[in-house]
Amino acid sequence: MEDCSKDAARGRLTEKAARAAVSSMYAIVNGSNLPSTSIRDHLRAWLERKAVEAKPATHTRYATVVEHFLRHLGDIADRDISYLDAKTIVGIRDKISKEKSPSTANHAIKVIRAALNQARRDGLVDQNEASKVTSYQVPG
Repeated sequence: MEDCSKDAARGRLTEKAARAAVSSMYAIVNGSNLPSTSIRDHLRAWLERKAVEAKPATHTRYATVVEHFLRHLGDIADRDISYLDAKTIVGIRDKISKEKSPSTANHAIKVIRAALNQARRDGLVDQNEASKVTSYQVPG
């Protein structure tokens, strides 16, 4: 931790070093590793769970949303799931709305919200950032 403090003071603290220090402290206090996973890995693991919990057509719709979402995330998808924030999700919602439709964007947010609820239950995030994202008002 002292090394991290010195690196931070010099403006040289990397994410990797900060995570390693926090992970080490967490392991000392809790006797286990700090739970973590990438956004991509979590969403794909969630899809695997859904393969046995949902009907095949529902699972296919979920898979389409997840792959589209990951494509929009690009390299961010390989970051720790704790990096995913509401602002990023809103940006993706807006892109999907322009490419497809507002109702398709709403469905995507609903699916991502469900996946992030699982991440919260699994202790990977403290808060479901997708729950902060509002849906489009669709006429009908």
